[in-house]
Amino acid sequence: MSSQRNKIFLVTYADYEVSRASAVELLGVNKARMKEGVSFMSGDRVALEDNILHFESIGVSVLALTSEDAKQLATRKGILAVEEDVKMHAFDIKPEGTDAAYKPEAYINQEEMEKFEGTLKALEGARVKSNLCQKGASIETAEPLETQDEDTIVGNKEVPEAEFLPFNHESFWGKSNLIADSPLDDERQVPSQEGGFADGYKKAMMDIFSTMLDANVKKDTSKSCDSSAASADGLASVEALSPSYIPWNIKMVKAHRAWARGYDGYRVKVAVLDTGIDYDHKDLCVYGGVDFSGSESYMDYNGHGTHCAGIIAAREHRKRIVGVAPRAKLYAVKVLDDKGYGNTSDIIAGMEWCVNNGIQVASMSLGGVHAPSVAYRNAISRCQLNGVLVVAAAGTSANSDFSWVCAPANSAQAKTWSTSPIAVGAVDRRKQIAYFSSGGQKCLPWNPVGCVAPGVNVKSTYLDNENVEMSGTSMACSHVAGLAALLCQRWNSRDVYKIKKQLLLGTFHSHAYPPSTYMGFGLINCDRVVSIYYVNMFFDRLEEWHLFS
Repeated sequence: MSSQRNKIFLVTYADYEVSRASAVELLGVNKARMKEGVSFMSGDRVALEDNILHFESIGVSVLALTSEDAKQLATRKGILAVEEDVKMHAFDIKPEGTDAAYKPEAYINQEEMEKFEGTLKALEGARVKSNLCQKGASIETAEPLETQDEDTIVGNKEVPEAEFLPFNHESFWGKSNLIADSPLDDERQVPSQEGGFADGYKKAMMDIFSTMLDANVKKDTSKSCDSSAASADGLASVEALSPSYIPWNIKMVKAHRAWARGYDGYRVKVAVLDTGIDYDHKDLCVYGGVDFSGSESYMDYNGHGTHCAGIIAAREHRKRIVGVAPRAKLYAVKVLDDKGYGNTSDIIAGMEWCVNNGIQVASMSLGGVHAPSVAYRNAISRCQLNGVLVVAAAGTSANSDFSWVCAPANSAQAKTWSTSPIAVGAVDRRKQIAYFSSGGQKCLPWNPVGCVAPGVNVKSTYLDNENVEMSGTSMACSHVAGLAALLCQRWNSRDVYKIKKQLLLGTFHSHAYPPSTYMGFGLINCDRVVSIYYVNMFFDRLEEWHLFS
């Protein structure tokens, strides 16, 4: 290879599990230069110019090359693509100093891609069939890394003992009837999972409105239902007793009704790939994290990551705010710097960390105005085949020359389900699409918007123990990540295919309007999604969302 290197590139391999030794051989480099990516980027970082980073769980290496070297490398057997490492940003800011018309360098090995597509389809099919046969058993995952005590909260604060227990509905809704939520009809013969509540706590406790809520849901099961109209009286009764600190957006997605069924995200591990999280915030419980931004800490000094984390899982004990899944376990994966910027390689490192640490939901409120990349597509696939559901913000570029879903949310491959995340658009209080919310596909097979959630003037946690309003598809993405945590708890499952399909079909069947370019399957409804079973249903439009029965 030429010694003249001027850009950083990502090399994606045809073999998902290519070892460092195999990568050295494929790249034709000195093995002394090959470093383990996560350890290198989360430690004392030195110039990448002299090193090659390898992410074995994701099947990607990062190295410096000239354009000519990159082009030649992409012709080698076993290599799918060589793509430029481009800058990404948080989706609440307007990127500075970037050229929207710039097209990153990308060299694709078409011959290897054709062979790989057949292999991926076979792998996905085998995973889905295996999970269906086991009726909810989790898929094989990478062995988690022990980074710290799993029940130790990071930060300088005192947390009430009650915060370590499932959500206490009695504290603000009066005495509970303590009625256990009955199994869904399609789940009655599923054996119960062990180990989800090691402390013996009996999950799924109902409040005094359990009978009323069940009745409203059961009588409203048609494809063209309007749940808000069918259950208006019942919902009004519940809303009347909802505490004032539950924000309008949490009520809009019916999260409080899911809590009433006993689903609060208890012990589900959610990673926020962002600017970090302010782990000293009194309304947040952060259980760990990692920094890939070069900041030497996963503390948030920007505010964006902290705001997203609060929408997902803010705790209610101060009675100021609460998130969609208030008992989920938050992990801060800092892939954007304190100004809100990062590179694709930083985000790839964060995704590998999620796979290696048993994360169940990865929330990515970030991206850039770029076409889908092979590196992102394969990284997302690897995550989801290993039990990490990826939820990504669609972007805020609706009024620009690049109005489509942004990267990495637009990642997809025809006739596959694991290569695409759930792409999330934003709506306002009136349930109208936000003026900035990206949507649509420039061409196939770009991933379109899968669903929408509140993203305009959303109040959540911020730096210095504050709670502020922010807008963006970043905020919408966080609501859907919270809903995914509720579903992970509902089934005690890491079956991403099942959770992804249930989330989208449950969303579709909770309202009357059809799927659309900007709203996907529509506004999420946490109560409907966790209470009615849709996984065995077939829907023609699923093909456009890269889901298959």
